[in-house]
Amino acid sequence: MIRVGINGFGRIGRALTRIASTMEDLKIVAINDIDEDKKNLAYLLKYDSIHGSFSSIVKSGKNYIKINKEKISYTQHSVINDIKWKKYGVD
Repeated sequence: MIRVGINGFGRIGRALTRIASTMEDLKIVAINDIDEDKKNLAYLLKYDSIHGSFSSIVKSGKNYIKINKEKISYTQHSVINDIKWKKYGVD
């Protein structure tokens, strides 16, 4: 399994997350975005104006976004070199 980190959770990052959630050999383990409002990002992941409603259960917490039973760590670094990808097991 390839463990992936996403830098940026706009439309493309959310679309990639939706796709990855259906793949057995790809797993999103970390997301970095400067947006503080994880609740809104979870909502945007669940209800996309182009792709429609995401069939998975989506929730957010203090430092994660959860899809079904999988917690994805969430960080807020404005400089990509500050992200500790290895801490999250990103390949």
